[in-house]
Amino acid sequence: VHVSIGGVLTSKNVFSTLTLINIVQMTMTKFFSLGVMTFSECYVSISRIQKFLALDEVGNELVEKPFLTPDEGGSTREPSSCHRSEQGDCPTTTFLPAVSLSHVTCRWNFLERSEVSETRDDGTNNDSSEGGPEGEIENASHLALHDVSIDILAGELCCIIG
Repeated sequence: VHVSIGGVLTSKNVFSTLTLINIVQMTMTKFFSLGVMTFSECYVSISRIQKFLALDEVGNELVEKPFLTPDEGGSTREPSSCHRSEQGDCPTTTFLPAVSLSHVTCRWNFLERSEVSETRDDGTNNDSSEGGPEGEIENASHLALHDVSIDILAGELCCIIG
């Protein structure tokens, strides 16, 4: 371009131009690809937001999809009927829990006890298993959960930590 507009091609101009192009080349390659990626992500996000904002508005009433719960006989039934809350207007639907635990106590890490005999000073055997049969399960653990009650509804996220 420099020569086509009447400029003189010298080694000074060529060296300076090539040095600047080499410096900018890596940066342009890196940031051009990042720019294209960011632009495409923004385009997708904006189109999703536009689709969401173009949706019809939903009324103020609560929309719940009832699910069927098993009876004791194995058949399924609808959730219990709607009832009015103490505050007044707002009807709520009561659903039976998908998982229900009441007064659960748990422990684990049981170890197997092997029968070990020791001889006392008086010559009699001292059975360390205290008369228990060989291979008896010893409770080597402590209570992990004690008297736990929890009701988890279907579709509800529950985390137990500890």
